[in-house]
Amino acid sequence: MRYELKEDGLYLICGKYKDKIDYKDIESWENKNLTFNPLASTRMPGFSLGDCYYSDEGTVRMYTTSGGKDILLIKTKGIKYGVTPEKIDDFILELEKRVKE
Repeated sequence: MRYELKEDGLYLICGKYKDKIDYKDIESWENKNLTFNPLASTRMPGFSLGDCYYSDEGTVRMYTTSGGKDILLIKTKGIKYGVTPEKIDDFILELEKRVKE
């Protein structure tokens, strides 16, 4: 998983899967443990990729190295994204700067 904070947006990358989030579309973010619904989604051990359904948040587009613990949940105007950056505090500080601009 790679997360790149570029000039034109936040890029979420895992192999051939990629998403770009425009900073202007980000409404909020929070660090959260998500409640997995085993009847509505499938996951692979060690990571979560793609749209997954969580009982407490609905559908979240995941780019994470965890299935639901310690997820940085980024809410946009249309989609919720889950990410797990290694240095989460540094990532949040940089994201905050870019969203405010």
